[in-house]
Amino acid sequence: MVDNKYYAVEGNSDLVKDQNGVVHNINSNKLADAKQRKLLKQKENQKIKSLEDEIFELKDLVKTLINNKD
Repeated sequence: MVDNKYYAVEGNSDLVKDQNGVVHNINSNKLADAKQRKLLKQKENQKIKSLEDEIFELKDLVKTLINNKD
């Protein structure tokens, strides 16, 4: 059976390493904040992508109007 001991990460009291060397954040408040920031960033990226798509559509419509004008 594997012993689940954790070892402090030097220079950061919020992080520990397990026996496999995997780093874990033990500060639940900072972890929740990081997850919230990630979610907000994903939403911002989705909005940017949506706006880029709309701009592309508008440019395409303008090109079509210009070509049909001739």
